[in-house]
Amino acid sequence: MVDTKRLKVLRMKGRLTQVDMSSLMGVSKWHYASIERGERPASPEDVRKIIAVLGARKEEFCRVP
Repeated sequence: MVDTKRLKVLRMKGRLTQVDMSSLMGVSKWHYASIERGERPASPEDVRKIIAVLGARKEEFCRVP
């Protein structure tokens, strides 16, 4: 499960907007924004894309259930 606060902090630390993230991930802005707001669970593919864009480890923005 994505920790939405940590994800937002990592995105902002990288000086990226939600539009930047969605574009770099190849998804719609709505898709990414809904993940960051916690309205949509991130799929394993979404997590892989977030890792690739942010250069972060999964543990930095995902909680263990």
